[in-house]
Formats: sequence, structure tokens, C-alpha cells
Amino acid sequence: MLSAIRASKVDLVLLAVAIVWGASYLSAKAITPFATVPAMLSVRFGIATLAMIAIWLIRRNKFSKTDLMLGTLFGLTQSAIMTVETFGLKITSATNAGLLISLTIIFTPIMESAWKKRWLPRSFFLAAVGAIVGVGLLVTGNGIQEPNWGDVLLFIAAIVRAVHVTAQGVLSKNREASSFNMILMQCLTATVVFFVLDI
Repeated sequence: MLSAIRASKVDLVLLAVAIVWGASYLSAKAITPFATVPAMLSVRFGIATLAMIAIWLIRRNKFSKTDLMLGTLFGLTQSAIMTVETFGLKITSATNAGLLISLTIIFTPIMESAWKKRWLPRSFFLAAVGAIVGVGLLVTGNGIQEPNWGDVLLFIAAIVRAVHVTAQGVLSKNREASSFNMILMQCLTATVVFFVLDI
């Protein structure tokens, strides 16, 4: 009973994250005509950084060398991903962007299994092909913008994001690292990168 309740709570949290994540594409699409990509992203990451600093001041978790080094590294890769993703979003529709970047969910386990040299079951690849075909049909379907260079950029961003996620798991494994501290460093690094690019 308790495990079922916990599972339901996790599902609700994931659903909430998905709603916010999806809404962020609509918001970003609405803002892109009025602001440069670096300016928009510096504000976006700046707000996230301030929120995380406020939480950190309460928790006071000490930063390890791994937190600082990997957080900065992943902040740079995250900056690259968001740059490609947002430029793609400027060209294509928010719907196409959300659908294409969701391919990260498929690419990540493939890359992780390749790194660990453990082949995924055949059922995964059948499901992956179905998902990719489904995304393709939705992107080119009725009422949705035809594929363009923005879609290509989003597809590239999905691959790079999968590399980013896989690298996070591989490089932080068996190391003294705090997920919260590393994410804080990622946000801070991205804020600085985009602020400098917007000068």
C-alpha cells in the first residue's frame, strides 16, 4: 500500500515536471522575437541559480572538488545544448521542438548501453523505431510546421543532450559528488556563459 502511494507521488511529480518542461517551450517561443538567445538564456539560468542558491543557504552542503569541476564542465555542455536548442526553437514551432527533443529519452539508453557494452533488448529497439516514426508523423502531420533547419538543430540538440546525460552518469559514478551542488554549478556556469555572450 505504502509503495503504491509513493509510486503515485513520484508519477505526479514527473507529470508536473513534464507540464512545466513542455510549457517552457511555449514561453521561450513567445519570447524569442523580443530578445537575443544569450539574453533570454542568461535570465532563465540566472533565475534558476538564484533559486538554488537560496536553497543551498538553508542546506549548506559543502562543495567537493568533483562538484566544482564536473558542475562547471556540465554547465558548459548544457550551455551548448541550450544554445542549439533555442536557435532551433526560433526557427521551428514549439510543438516540433518538444517532440524532437523528447528523442533524448531514446538516445540516452542507447549511448549508455554502448558505453557499458551491454546490448539493449530487441523490444527496446522496436519501441524506439515506433517512437521515432511517431514523432516524424507528428512533426510532418496536418497543421504542424513542415521540417526545416530548426528541426535539424533540435534533432542535433537531442543527440548532444543524450551525450550530456550519459556523461553525467559515467563521470560522477563512484565519486564524492552532490547532485544538487553540481546542478547549482551548472546553472551558475551557464548564467556566466550567456551573460558574457550577450555583452
